[in-house]
Amino acid sequence: MPQQKSPRQRLNVQVQFFIVVIFVLLVVTIALQITHIVQERRALVRAERERSQALIASVENMIEAVSPLIARLDDITELDAQLAALVRGNQDVDFITVTWPDGTVLFHSEPQYKDLTFASLANPELDETHRVKVRGFGTVYITSAEFPNPTSEGEPAYLISVGADAGVLDAELVKSIQASLLVGATVAIIAAFLVLGYLRVNVTVPVRGLVNGARMFRAGRLDYRITPRGPREFRELSDALNGMAAELEQAQQRLEEQVRGLRVASNVSQRITTLLDLDVLMGQVVELTKETFDLYHAHIYLLDEAEEKLQLTAGAGEPGRIMKEQGHYIPLQLEQSLVAQSARQKTPLVVNDTREDPRFLANPLLPETLSEAALPLVIGDRVLGVLDVQADRAGHFTPELISVLETLAGQISVAIQNARLFAEVELAGRRERVLNRIMQQVQSAHNIEEVLQTAAVELGRALRAPTTITLHMPSDDGHREVHEPLEEA
Repeated sequence: MPQQKSPRQRLNVQVQFFIVVIFVLLVVTIALQITHIVQERRALVRAERERSQALIASVENMIEAVSPLIARLDDITELDAQLAALVRGNQDVDFITVTWPDGTVLFHSEPQYKDLTFASLANPELDETHRVKVRGFGTVYITSAEFPNPTSEGEPAYLISVGADAGVLDAELVKSIQASLLVGATVAIIAAFLVLGYLRVNVTVPVRGLVNGARMFRAGRLDYRITPRGPREFRELSDALNGMAAELEQAQQRLEEQVRGLRVASNVSQRITTLLDLDVLMGQVVELTKETFDLYHAHIYLLDEAEEKLQLTAGAGEPGRIMKEQGHYIPLQLEQSLVAQSARQKTPLVVNDTREDPRFLANPLLPETLSEAALPLVIGDRVLGVLDVQADRAGHFTPELISVLETLAGQISVAIQNARLFAEVELAGRRERVLNRIMQQVQSAHNIEEVLQTAAVELGRALRAPTTITLHMPSDDGHREVHEPLEEA
């Protein structure tokens, strides 16, 4: 049963990137909005505090104006009405009150709260506006200030507090938050799509190209090349993968060449066991070598018995046939000859551009030769000849191909040695059989004439030519010559 993929595995890279980007942008947006909300709240509270401080200053001025005329703070008349007028003149202000530090009301914009004690107004934080619940008014923002008592009666200090409607301030804050969230969400979505487009161009498309290239290489398409796209790292990775594919392709080609070479060597080995005719064997070897390695020409030179010249023994195609009929050979000591030099040095020699190498000996029958390799045919320390191969393009003979051709040259050397040994053994055996037959015939002869006749017949058969024996015998006068014509074999 195929393994079920998780939802994450079913999502492609682009969708996963988009989800991650959206999540990150939302987190960043929320963090920025929280910061903005805090700052907005502080700005609203700060604005409310400044307005409340202005009202507090007005009330304090009223008290200072009448302080020389009173003995106690609560002797001030009509202050409640003035506080109420201030409240009516300032929108969203719920109340203004003058209290002792313990929260006992001295004056209030709503007189019914006079002389009551409010714990929420006792000992307030003077350096900031804070949000509290006040009986009869609900949640308000309180701004308070402390002043010294200008009279000798009562507490040494009194408080002036302004309560602003928290609901109005909160409503403005909510509107600001909504607007900020809308703007933030819009910016986040736009940024997400911009990032998505960037990722598509610089991440998704390059990654898909890399994945597709990897699949092509995996399928054996080593000639495929990835188009570098995206950031520098992706381009470098594309170049690295292309380089790896090129190296693998070259390695594969070298391996194929080696396999072809080993196949030829194997075929030569098989033919050695069945063919012992040197001329037939050499002819088949050069044709097979030319065809297998996509060569322009191939031929084999054998060193003559005097070790003075390299005689062409077999050549591929029509040029090889013509050169063999013409008795083509190369002197062993010829300097301007790759074949002669290879035989003298007993080492493979390569010319990968015949147009620039003076060792190349041009042949009018092979005008398109652009590279040449000469491989000596050696048994032990003895040079038998040279395998000469040519190509119609420069640089054809790679080190890997030369290695395979060396193996092939070794097989050809063994074939030549075996063929020659077989020929020698066959000749010796034929001679021994002829001698045995002649001895048997001679032993059964009754006179000298029969002996001579038998010897001549058997020699004629062995030599495959007419044979005549002439005897010089002494006569009465001192000399007699006898001619004994014998029948042809």
